[in-house]
Amino acid sequence: MNKKLSIFGIPLLALSLVALAACGSNDIKLNQEWYAIGYGSYVNGGNWNVDSGIELTKIESEDYKELYFADDVDFSTGDTFVITNQDRTITLKEKHYSQIDNAFTTKNVYLYGTDNDVQIDVLKSGKYDIYLGLTSNSYVLNVYNGTGTTPYDPNVKPTQATTIDFFGNSDHHGVIIDTIDGSSHYPAIEKYIAYLKSLADATPNEDIILSSGDLWQGTLQSNSNFGALLNKVIESAGYASFTLGNHEFDWGQDIIQNNQADTSVPFLGANIVRKSDGKLVDYVQPYTIVEKSGLRVGIIGTIGSAQIEDILSTNVDSIDFADEIEAVKTYSNRLRDEFNCDIVIASFHDGTSSVETDIRNVLSKVSPLSGKRYVDGVFTAHDHVWENTITNSVPILNSGNNGKNVASFSLTYSNGLVSCTDKYVYNNNNAIYNFDGEDLAIKAIVDEYYTVELQEKAASVAGTLNSSFSKTAEAPRMMAKAMYEYAQEQGHDVVLGMVNQARANLPAGDVTYTDLFASFPFSNRTVIMNVKGSDLRRNSGAYYFAPTPFSYSDNQTYLIAVYDYLAYHQNSRREYDYFLNRDVVASLSKYPVDLIYDYMKEQTGTIMASSYMGTSFSFL
Repeated sequence: MNKKLSIFGIPLLALSLVALAACGSNDIKLNQEWYAIGYGSYVNGGNWNVDSGIELTKIESEDYKELYFADDVDFSTGDTFVITNQDRTITLKEKHYSQIDNAFTTKNVYLYGTDNDVQIDVLKSGKYDIYLGLTSNSYVLNVYNGTGTTPYDPNVKPTQATTIDFFGNSDHHGVIIDTIDGSSHYPAIEKYIAYLKSLADATPNEDIILSSGDLWQGTLQSNSNFGALLNKVIESAGYASFTLGNHEFDWGQDIIQNNQADTSVPFLGANIVRKSDGKLVDYVQPYTIVEKSGLRVGIIGTIGSAQIEDILSTNVDSIDFADEIEAVKTYSNRLRDEFNCDIVIASFHDGTSSVETDIRNVLSKVSPLSGKRYVDGVFTAHDHVWENTITNSVPILNSGNNGKNVASFSLTYSNGLVSCTDKYVYNNNNAIYNFDGEDLAIKAIVDEYYTVELQEKAASVAGTLNSSFSKTAEAPRMMAKAMYEYAQEQGHDVVLGMVNQARANLPAGDVTYTDLFASFPFSNRTVIMNVKGSDLRRNSGAYYFAPTPFSYSDNQTYLIAVYDYLAYHQNSRREYDYFLNRDVVASLSKYPVDLIYDYMKEQTGTIMASSYMGTSFSFL
């Protein structure tokens, strides 16, 4: 059978067949269950998980002591897998392999090796047969072309100029319903998706939609389900990828893992690595490959390396954010050389001002390894500043925040060259907020999660303010006072409460639970701890309240109540930099939004802005 041509070894191009032989009988273990695990379209749940991978079935064989197989497995371009046993104590690695033969005529899979690790990368979508044979001293892995799968020909490209439209949004921050924040208008998600699709439908080109992070966190409607609603939205809307942002980590890595397992949309994080070994965490992949109009588009997602300090340190104490530019360079070369990608997009969860110089001086240049530009287009995020610029022919766009805008550029491929033929940020005159249309499938998802009970909670009034409370003045000061009283009620005789600024202003008049959530969306806990006066001096720029202002000494110890984000804050070098002398007594369970809601409920009459001024809030 011609599909059994083979090559052995690392990291040679293989194709119809990859055969791997183990060196040394001590490595061989019989009577195991074997799985193909990794990331990509075949995964039904979490990445790198035997419960989500492909189980190989044991069959009789005259040639092997044991033989396992899976036939006609559907793979897509860019999928990757390794072979491992049921408890992942045995994973075939480079040390197992020896080069026996390098004869091959087709190139459908690739044996990719780094250090001692090896994985099988799929170069062409199709069905594949996987066979794992065990002898007394070797593993032999065969990957054959399955039913209907033809050899991959990298030279097949469009013969005419071909354009693909790209649409990006970022920093959506959980916006689900029509929301007014002062002069800003945030559209309901079913309206936003309908508007985005109307833009895509307005041209004859195929399109690709992606998110550059901070998608889930920020509203009652999204936080109440830990982002599950918006996870379903991006799947229903056909997003090609979702790059993780810093606020995806607000609920901890377990929530990210769970959300990743519940969607087929790839979670990207090419520089999110484990501290222990520097390898990618299991819930991300570095890139995804999308095939449109006969072209291969590679999308690389990264998060700004300095953003590790924007996250509660206890949520990320096991991981690091490596250099994002180096990650893009590395994976661009791989996408160009191994997967023959025609277009490469970088999706940064980082502000334009943070990466523009590197795009101009590095990423828009030709790679000496691939002979092509590192990237052809860029979406940025994080800083909430919409951007529409171009540098060295590479468009750089940012959609701003909260669904106010849609960022779009068009790239045209012709004779191996890629050019930007259009770019635009749709953000004029609240066009999305006022759009007369909705996506019914998205509305059905919203209705599933935004129940009557939750709507009643959202509309409940906490109290009445005599004027707008600023997110950098009265609002956080009121929170500091509420925290102080909460700690006292819980039996902790603290001398002050300390918080950081709010996300949004509080409106004048009746303030609802939804209003409070917009200002205080974070899932922080109140930490009770003993600190030195020198730590108070170091954090005098925070917002705080003490009923009686006091003089403090650098070497004196004080019991305070403070957000856990501040209590455990670390700099980018992973050093504690806010409170260096910390003796934690307790952690209280109430979230900020519930703390401030209960506090306002207890007040009588209209709450005055003047009540949150004076030396009790400014003596440090």
